[in-house]
Amino acid sequence: MVKNLDSAGVTYRYFSVDDKESADDLHARVTASGVSTRQYNLPVVDVGADVSVRPKSNEVLKNMRYRNNQQQ
Repeated sequence: MVKNLDSAGVTYRYFSVDDKESADDLHARVTASGVSTRQYNLPVVDVGADVSVRPKSNEVLKNMRYRNNQQQ
């Protein structure tokens, strides 16, 4: 995922779930999005509060482009 975002020139923020504050924030975002928090796989990607679990890179890029177009 990271390599594909880098190749596409996407600016993003990466958070490690090994950091308690990041893990707590991730858990809250996943819960708010309606995804089961019983168990979820990584990566979890948040694009404008649209949370997805293990998305394909092309889906993330498509979502980012759509959101950028909506903001213009």
